Amino acid sequence: MISNEKDIFSLMQLIDDQDEKVYGFVASNIIKQGKEILPHLIFLQETNPNKIVQKRTKLLIDHINTSYISNQLIQWAKTQEKSIWEGILLVNQILDPLLDTSILEKKINTIKRNVWLELNDFLTPFEQINVINKSLYQIEAFQIQDVNYKNPNGFLITQLLQHKKGNGLLMGIFYQIICTTLEIPIELIFTKSEAILRYSFKEHHDLPLFYINPINGNSYTIDETIPSSNPKVNTIELNKTSSLTNIETIQLLFNQLALCFEKEHEMTTKSTLLQMSAMLDKILYK
Repeated sequence: MISNEKDIFSLMQLIDDQDEKVYGFVASNIIKQGKEILPHLIFLQETNPNKIVQKRTKLLIDHINTSYISNQLIQWAKTQEKSIWEGILLVNQILDPLLDTSILEKKINTIKRNVWLELNDFLTPFEQINVINKSLYQIEAFQIQDVNYKNPNGFLITQLLQHKKGNGLLMGIFYQIICTTLEIPIELIFTKSEAILRYSFKEHHDLPLFYINPINGNSYTIDETIPSSNPKVNTIELNKTSSLTNIETIQLLFNQLALCFEKEHEMTTKSTLLQMSAMLDKILYK
């Protein structure tokens, strides 16, 4: 590992070297630095317009970041306690290698605390959900929309927490994270491209109390039809649908985000996202 800033700078200066052997040596040493060298590479990419530098730094950034996320994802998936929160941060880091997770941690902890202060042991399930909805949709004023595959930001937790915007799937995952922390039995279901939340006690998964639309927090009894942008999702169908495990949830997020990158110049990003999903698939069905 190179610890000297001067040595790192010298290495960076050789990224556009025409000699392939020299560049191979440079690339190999840059890759060995791991995630710590990403800020330097990204700065170089943003400040040096040279086409060779642009191309090579992008390849190096993608390689280093993908390797880092892959290792982190495997460790996450193999742990007994798989935090959806940690998983969702890894998804975000694919597109934002320099993500400062501490800022997001502070924001979500503030929201959790505010909800917790309003809860008590005597509230009914519907009253619990009303407290959460008031915090998320009124006080925090999250603006949630249907899934739009032309907007990858709708799937990113940074967009949700920093700009109060996101899509129904991301909000459904976030809603579940809040509830899990507060020991409120909420499960996530995804059917017909719709994310739906289900309030169901662990010992009675087959007898849900009601469903929640994460776009607006509206609740529906098990006999109602949930309004949707797609052909309406009937709760009779939802009663037969299994909730997602934590691994399945993060895998779904990777797959859905990949659908946002269909243009020719975006194929590398799409491939990386699907690669992460496939990795989880192997662990899930091993």
